[in-house]
Amino acid sequence: MTSIKESQVNIFMSSGNNEDVEPSNDSGGSKQKKRTSFVWNYMTMVDVNGIRMAKCDFCGKLLNATQGTSSLRKHVLKCLDDHQEATNSTNTSFDQNVGKSKVAKIIIMHELPLRFVEYTGFREMIVYCQPRFEYMSRNTLKSEIFKLYNMERDRTLKLLDNIESKIAITMDMWTSSTKMGYMVVTMHFIDKSCGVT
Repeated sequence: MTSIKESQVNIFMSSGNNEDVEPSNDSGGSKQKKRTSFVWNYMTMVDVNGIRMAKCDFCGKLLNATQGTSSLRKHVLKCLDDHQEATNSTNTSFDQNVGKSKVAKIIIMHELPLRFVEYTGFREMIVYCQPRFEYMSRNTLKSEIFKLYNMERDRTLKLLDNIESKIAITMDMWTSSTKMGYMVVTMHFIDKSCGVT
């Protein structure tokens, strides 16, 4: 195995969205070819002494990236299996829906942009932590947020239906650190758990 000095390796930076592109070999140099294969979710394009190579995000192995993606695909599938076996030994239960719900809660709690789930860094971290997690688009995240909203709304309405006392309602308006305006509705009531009959 040959060692490669860090100065010899240049990483092709992705554009941060789902449509990574690689430089074309055309003489014009202005055209760029989309990388559509799933292998690029698990590999990083690097330049080693002028030769395009693909570096595996799991094991770090360098593979030739100039002859198509067939060999890269085989390697990624093997590394995924190995990584999943290691993950399964420590975490045997993984629910895709719970994972998506957790991501939606993070986005809401920290007021992150919806495109956060499409950031390359976030996706690399997810692949490392749980390779079985399916990538989310902004639209998928949006539907997950609405699911959470509907679930909380239904839970609140059900709670209000069971209240026998009067309800005091107050409203407050404020601006967040991101200059977004909010109106907060607060309700005070006495329920059966207070011991009042």
